[in-house]
Amino acid sequence: MEEQSSANRFIQIGSDQVALGMYIHSLHCSWIHSPFWRTSFLLTEPEDLAKIRQSIPAVTIDLTKGRGPTKTAAAEAPESPPAQSVEAPMTPIVTSLRPRRTKPPTELERASTVSARAAAAIARLFEDALHGHTIRTSDLVPIVEDIADTTAKSAAAMIAATRLKDDGQYIYIHSVAVGTLMMSLARHLGLSEQDVRVAGMAGLLHDIGKLHVPATILDKPGRLNADEIMEIRRHPGLGHRILTDLSDLDPRVLEVCRHHHERMDGTGYPDGLKGDEISQIVRISAIVLKKARLQSR
Repeated sequence: MEEQSSANRFIQIGSDQVALGMYIHSLHCSWIHSPFWRTSFLLTEPEDLAKIRQSIPAVTIDLTKGRGPTKTAAAEAPESPPAQSVEAPMTPIVTSLRPRRTKPPTELERASTVSARAAAAIARLFEDALHGHTIRTSDLVPIVEDIADTTAKSAAAMIAATRLKDDGQYIYIHSVAVGTLMMSLARHLGLSEQDVRVAGMAGLLHDIGKLHVPATILDKPGRLNADEIMEIRRHPGLGHRILTDLSDLDPRVLEVCRHHHERMDGTGYPDGLKGDEISQIVRISAIVLKKARLQSR
């Protein structure tokens, strides 16, 4: 059954109607059970088509970026171009005999690719937030899934990939590092895979409030003065305010954003929580932040 949007651009169809050449705008299933790290893409591979039909009940397609549903395969086939005579070449064509690289990428190379893609996604989301645009944390769901899969295969490689130092990208790479370490620790503690992914999302977003802290303070090489310390300590509350407006976030992500600088003895900020007032996921973030600081030195 089809459900057509008022603008006639988006159509929701059952997975049995999906065909190659369609542009998938969204997948109608839980992100935990989705077989894809992407949420929007042009469907070109038969393997991806099979995955959709096997595990996803419905999708929304974008008619401006791909084909729409049709009744017969014959109608779906593109028109063949007219045949043209091609003059035979006067000399033989010499092709390179150099074999293509068949060696698969190493675990560190794969992890580095995931880390770079995650940092770029966080940069885009933070940029949108900085300019007051509506942000969609759903854009980070595929990144969380990617990191979760990579850490499950080799946590050491993923952690190593986030140790790269780039002053211009520090806040984004740091966020990826914290998300990676939180996933790794959550999994080590025996938390469910859903909780592992919540921990990852919390790590990716924990420092979003630093967008509103002056760069002169964030990038200052020496010690901060009292006024600068007060300014930087505003970032958990600023980040919490940004994320509170989002309806699709697990409340634990908001907890980590606001309380990741709390301490068990009550000396942390912004609320001076202590002991049992600090939830498990916030304790995980505090441990991870200490480890992240040590590995960045």
